[in-house]
Amino acid sequence: MIASAAQNGADIVKLQTFIGGELISKTVKAMDPDQPEQEIFLHEFFQRYQLSRGDYTALFEYSRELGVPLFSAPFDEESLEMLVELGMPAIKAASPDLTYLPFLKRVGKTGLPIVLSTGMGTNEEIETALKTIRAEGNEDITLLHRVSNYPSQYHEMNLACLQESLALQSAGWIIRSHHR
Repeated sequence: MIASAAQNGADIVKLQTFIGGELISKTVKAMDPDQPEQEIFLHEFFQRYQLSRGDYTALFEYSRELGVPLFSAPFDEESLEMLVELGMPAIKAASPDLTYLPFLKRVGKTGLPIVLSTGMGTNEEIETALKTIRAEGNEDITLLHRVSNYPSQYHEMNLACLQESLALQSAGWIIRSHHR
């Protein structure tokens, strides 16, 4: 993926970083996406695809060799700490963390540029998240407007909210969509 991104002119590659056993409740069961006839605890599925610190070290080194930086959306504090130690140039805060203020406070303390996904957050939730991060002295925040419906239709994108939110937050925006 990193090589393809570099070959196709990408400026940066975004990953997701998680600890499988902490991402999902240990009591939730689902059909195994890899073996649909079997039911498993969902956290076991995520543990299969969890990368180690050594994996991330190799990925960061490889991306540096190719000249395409990596950044990631950490889903827990341990992952955040590891990514910062590995030299990640920016942090993506995932939309489920928009209202997880203790985590956003920790993200803000890194001093790194932040891409804050707004998901289905209200203007009030976005304002609170921005205030939380800025209270840590971090003003380098870009908001990511995502549409949660895939593929999204143009009428579902609610682009009008950007103008109102821009006036409130004075932060830049990125728009991400999987529309047809």
